[in-house]
Formats: sequence, structure tokens, C-alpha cells
Amino acid sequence: MTKKILFLGPAGSGKGTQSTKLAEKFAIEHLSTGDLIRGEIKSGSDLGNQVKAIVESGALVSDDIVNEIVKAKLGNLDAFILDGYPRTLGQAEFLATYTGLDYIFDLFPKLRTWV
Repeated sequence: MTKKILFLGPAGSGKGTQSTKLAEKFAIEHLSTGDLIRGEIKSGSDLGNQVKAIVESGALVSDDIVNEIVKAKLGNLDAFILDGYPRTLGQAEFLATYTGLDYIFDLFPKLRTWV
């Protein structure tokens, strides 16, 4: 049985902690967008050098580039946990056309109204 899992949530919500534990429990690939981007930079590839320049300038890496990095890593994986991706509507639309998901964990805190 495949497990394609997505963790959503802001920084500090626990998605990294929980996704890491789940990946270990089921022995499946844990894919963090930040780790993927850092890995691409470290590889020294043409794309990595392009991403490095973008990151060093303080700009955000475009959806097209992030999607390309994620797609290359997902490859033919039957099981994975995505952590920190998608972050934009464009990335979500790409993911929906590229692969299906079995589970989505939404760790966004509930909005509160203060009177």
C-alpha cells in the first residue's frame, strides 16, 4: 500500500517533527522543501547555482523552480511525506496534477476572534 502524505502548517506548528516521526515509523521518504532547496544548492548543478543566487539575493524561489525540484525528487516514489510544500496556490495546482495524496494533515491553528 502506498502512502503519499502531506503536512500543512506554519513554521513552528509541528509539521517537521510529526512528519519526521511518521517517516521513521513507516520507513518512507520525508521530503522537506527547505532541505530539497539546500540539497540542490549543495549539488552545484546549474539549477542549484541558479537557486543559490536567488536565495542569496533574498528573493523567493519561484513556483516553477520549486516544482521542478520537487518533481525530480518525487520521481517514481510510491510513498513519501511532503513537509513545507506546497506553499502557494501554483504549487498546490502543480502537485494536484502531478500526483495524488492519500492523507493530508492540516496543522494550521484555529483562528480566534478576540472580543
